[in-house]
Amino acid sequence: MGEITIYNAMGKITQTIGSSADIGAEFLSEVLYVEGIYSSETHYIDTDTRTTAAMKVIPAILTSATITANGTDATSLTNLPDPCTVTFTGPGINIASEVTGGTATFTTDTPGTHTVKVVAFPYLDWEGTFNAI
Repeated sequence: MGEITIYNAMGKITQTIGSSADIGAEFLSEVLYVEGIYSSETHYIDTDTRTTAAMKVIPAILTSATITANGTDATSLTNLPDPCTVTFTGPGINIASEVTGGTATFTTDTPGTHTVKVVAFPYLDWEGTFNAI
C-alpha cells in the first residue's frame, strides 16, 4: 500500500500517511481512507463516492466596509453556508457564534478595524474586515 489519506464520517481529512509507513490491513479495516495524499486545508472526501474534492469557496458578501461606531449602524455578511461559525473580533470584541439562515449582522460602538471570520466545512475559511468610525 502506498500513501493514504484518512478521513472522518463527515469527509474531513484527519491524517495522511506516507508510503514509507508500514500500514497493516488491521489498521486499514478500522479507518476510512483513500489512496494518495491530500491536504486538509484544500480538500475533503466526498463520502458517497470516496473521492477527493476541492474545498468550496464561501460566496460571502459584506454589505458595507465602513459603519458608524454608534451601536446601531450595521453591516451584514450575506450568502453564508447554513450553518456556519462566525467569529467577530476587534478592539475589545471577541465573539464566536453559530449562524443559521445565511446572514450575520454586526454593530459596534468601538471605533477601529473589525475582523469577521467564517468557518463551515467543507468550505475554505473566509475572512474580511470592516471599519467602524
